[in-house]
Amino acid sequence: MVYKFEVDAHRKHCLLNGLDDIGLTLQHVDEIKVFEENHRAAQPWLFA
Repeated sequence: MVYKFEVDAHRKHCLLNGLDDIGLTLQHVDEIKVFEENHRAAQPWLFA
């Protein structure tokens, strides 16, 4: 017996590449580092 179903493009990408929410986030690690550096420079008192 064969059951057909559709998977949206984003979920298909995740399934085929073994990505969960953390894996998706880690694809942007360079951008995250830049944001964190800028945030620390703009508001250093938050990190004292």
